[in-house]
Amino acid sequence: NHVPRARNIDEFRMRRERLTISLAQRLTHRLKEGDSIAAALNACQDHALSLASAYATECVYEAFARQVKTHESFRPLRDLFALWTLENEAAFFLEKDLLSSSQIGTIRGLVLKLSAELRDYAEELVNYFDISDRLLGAPGLLDPVG
Repeated sequence: NHVPRARNIDEFRMRRERLTISLAQRLTHRLKEGDSIAAALNACQDHALSLASAYATECVYEAFARQVKTHESFRPLRDLFALWTLENEAAFFLEKDLLSSSQIGTIRGLVLKLSAELRDYAEELVNYFDISDRLLGAPGLLDPVG
């Protein structure tokens, strides 16, 4: 049990809620300054995209969590997704004092550990998710993220 479920969903929900509030505040400010809705949205689109990503992350995590209830074998995937997300969004969680730098370091180590554990099941996972051979051979698929 690498990652307690409640903690991750709370972190993901809090991230989405904070981004929603701050986007609303930024849009309200711009509208009060006289910007059109289109201009306000254009000025805040990076923030809106971050919010969309946070919402999608929360949905994916919840989908994994539902699968874990009936298929315990999904737990490592759920945990890896949660930890990978926390690691990749570390700046947000550090800035908002939701995680410390030492916690991020621990998370990084857990991502590596879980990735190594799941490596042995890569072919089984590819088959389970019905990922086509054509997609697996796609250019850039194995390029590092970030």
